[in-house]
Amino acid sequence: MKKEKICQSKSNILFENEDAHNISKKSFDISINWRTLSWLPYYNQILKKIITVTKEHIFLSSLFYHGDIDFITQIREFKIETGKNHFNDYYNVYTLPEFKKFVKRLGAKKVEV
Repeated sequence: MKKEKICQSKSNILFENEDAHNISKKSFDISINWRTLSWLPYYNQILKKIITVTKEHIFLSSLFYHGDIDFITQIREFKIETGKNHFNDYYNVYTLPEFKKFVKRLGAKKVEV
């Protein structure tokens, strides 16, 4: 396991980089999902997995809207070979009120913005 430079002198801190789609069966005290959710097809499956393996706190960033609308945008880049046949990426903005309801149904006790 790799120690990050900022915590090399700490024996009780360990950073692990996991693929949220194939997250391990381990459990983590803290999970950080930084600049990821808005660039996935949707957040529900990934958040279910992350909440399942996280004991204490989850920190994440995404693009949120305070209204009642999700903006789901698919990106196709024609200069990239895969873009000729299907979409390459997403650029989604999620409704914050529905997001909060969703994560609370999954067991989140507190959602801060």
